[in-house]
Amino acid sequence: MRNSHGERFLCTVPTPPPPPPEVTTPEQDLSKEDLDKIAERGLELLQPLENKCIIYPESWWTYKYCHQKDLQQYHVNMEGDNTEGTMIFYLGRFKEPSSKEPLARVQSIAGKKYLVQHWSDGTNCDLNGKPRTTEIQFHCNPNVDYQIAEIKEVSTCNYLMVILTSDLCKDPLFTNKEASLHHTIQCEPMDAVNRPLDQASTKVPPNSLDSKLPPTKNPHPRIHILNAKDGRQLADRLVAEIIRAGKDKQKPSVPQADKLAQHDDKEKQQEEEPRAEL
Repeated sequence: MRNSHGERFLCTVPTPPPPPPEVTTPEQDLSKEDLDKIAERGLELLQPLENKCIIYPESWWTYKYCHQKDLQQYHVNMEGDNTEGTMIFYLGRFKEPSSKEPLARVQSIAGKKYLVQHWSDGTNCDLNGKPRTTEIQFHCNPNVDYQIAEIKEVSTCNYLMVILTSDLCKDPLFTNKEASLHHTIQCEPMDAVNRPLDQASTKVPPNSLDSKLPPTKNPHPRIHILNAKDGRQLADRLVAEIIRAGKDKQKPSVPQADKLAQHDDKEKQQEEEPRAEL
């Protein structure tokens, strides 16, 4: 590659390590009771979402998530000024678990914890005759209030929805502990034939393209090579000197004018003296 001055560089882009496998596993260093308490705190942080719904349009289908209520999939039929949903399917409904089961669980991926709920009792699937189900994940993201980031069908009539929220970031346990990795791109200067300068010899092969170019160094040390700016300034000065010299040559100086005037006076006196004698 080249920089803004046209200098050549050879850059090496490091190969990042492969991403960790996306396998959700519970935290090994925390007990089940600890994870249940973390899940309870996470649900408390999601209280601003109560009695609210999030709309997520995606091509043909539109999804409507209502917190702790249900998840709908429908097609928006727009006719004139009226907009209504048709072909409505429920992908899952919130159901209060038994006293022994928590409302949500904590799982992790790549060292980052998130909150999970499993909803069932959706519209029966035409392919397997079973109710549709959805796994809903809440992830910490400090840049958004509440936003549906993804929804997909992971298996027949079983779905996954990912919701991003900054409220979950208020608990440091849901923030990503792993710092983002930065990989440095190293560059070294190259010579005219794409060799590193520390390895390149002073001689250029005769068959190289650069050997046919004119030399860049000054072959005459006594002659100064000027850049474009200095050359223009010097040219302007030379033109001004030439114009000034031309004007001085056409117009005699003051001493020369006085000599010419004295010479004219002498000629007049010589012409008048003979006339006086006559």
